[in-house]
Amino acid sequence: MQALGRQLVCSSNSRAGVSIIHKVTKQSSQKIQHHQQNSRVFSFPHRRAFSSTSSVSGGLLHHEWVIGGNVINDTNSANSRDDTNTVVFLHGLLGSGKNLRTLSKKITERNPNLSALLLDLRGHGSTSTNASFSSTTEPPHTFESCANDIINTLQNLNLVGSERSPVAVVGHSFGGRLALQYAHQTIIHNQNRLSSDGGTLQQIPHPPLHTWILDSVPGQAHASVHDVIQAVSSVDLPIPSKKHLQTVLTKEKGIDPMIAAWMTTNLRKSSCNKGFTYTFDLDVAMSVLNEFGKQDFLGMIRDVGKIHHLDYDKESMEKEKKNGRINLVMAGKNPSWTEDLKKELELIQSDLVSKEESFLQMYKLPEAGHWVHVDDLEGLIQVIEKGGLH
Repeated sequence: MQALGRQLVCSSNSRAGVSIIHKVTKQSSQKIQHHQQNSRVFSFPHRRAFSSTSSVSGGLLHHEWVIGGNVINDTNSANSRDDTNTVVFLHGLLGSGKNLRTLSKKITERNPNLSALLLDLRGHGSTSTNASFSSTTEPPHTFESCANDIINTLQNLNLVGSERSPVAVVGHSFGGRLALQYAHQTIIHNQNRLSSDGGTLQQIPHPPLHTWILDSVPGQAHASVHDVIQAVSSVDLPIPSKKHLQTVLTKEKGIDPMIAAWMTTNLRKSSCNKGFTYTFDLDVAMSVLNEFGKQDFLGMIRDVGKIHHLDYDKESMEKEKKNGRINLVMAGKNPSWTEDLKKELELIQSDLVSKEESFLQMYKLPEAGHWVHVDDLEGLIQVIEKGGLH
C-alpha cells in the first residue's frame, strides 16, 4: 500500500491522516572465516516460531558504499573489491542510510580494511521513493520481512559465503533491532541450508561476527515515537518549505526542536513540484512500529549467543575471542534503560560466558542521548574499536 501522504501530496490542504489509537508504556583485519565452515547445525529452543527457509524471500534495498572515509558513487566498483571487509549500517525509524554517513566515514577512514554498506530500509529513503526498490518490498511489513530484505540485498550484491559475507552489522534504534533480527535470521537460514544441502553455505550471508546495537531499548516503542509519527502524519501536504515543517512541528505539535530540525532532512520535492513530501512511507513506518512489542529481543540475544557455546578448539576460540559478540551500547541520558531492564540484561550476560568472557557486551556512553552517533561520536567509535571491530 502506498503511503497516504504520497497519495495526497498534490492535493490542497490534504493530510496524511494516520491515526494512532494505542497507548504504550515506557518499556522501555584479515578476512575472518565464519564459524559455519565447521558445518555444524545450531539448535535453538522452540519457544519462537519462524517461517524462514533456505530460500530467502525479500525486497531489494537502496544502498551506498563508504570506503576510506568517502562515499563511493561507482557502486559496482565498490562491490567488486575484495581487499576490505564489509560492515552493514542500519538507520532508525523515519531516517535513511545517510544518517549514519558520518559514523561510517570515521570508521572506514580509521580502519581502511573496512568498507561500509549503508542501506535504506523498506519504506525509507530512496528505497521508498524509487519505484524499482519500493515495488519489491511487499507487505507484511514485519521485522522478519525487513531482515529478509537485508539478506536478499546482500545476495544480490554477492556478499555471501565465507569470504564475502559482511563481518559486522551496526544498527541504531530501529536499525539496532533489525541488526539483531538479521543476526538471528542468518543463523536460522544457515542452519536450514546445512540441513537441506549437506553444508553448502556459499550462496547466503553468514551470521555477522560483530552485531552492534546502538541504543535500541527492548519492548514497545516509547510513546514519544508515536507522538512524532502522529505529528508528521497530520501536517498538510505538500509542505511549502522546510522552515514551515519545523515551525508546525514545534509550535503546533509540541515536537522537540532538535527532532523537528532532523525531520526537515527527510523531505523531497513533491511529484508535482509544489513544495515537499516525506522520503518515508508512513504506512510502512506505522506497521513496523507496531511490531516493536512483538520482537523477542532478549530471547534473540540468548539464541544468538548460544552459537558460541559450541565445542571450539583452543586455537579457534582464541581467534574468535573478540568476535561474534552482541554489543549493546546504551545512551546514558536515555531514561528508558531502567534498572530492572539492565538487571535482566546482566543475567543474560552472565549466562553467555565462555572462556571467561561473555558474548553479550554492554557499554554506556554517559553524556549521550538517544542519538549516540551524534552526541558522542568519538566515544562511540572508541567503544566499537575496543569491541574488536577494526
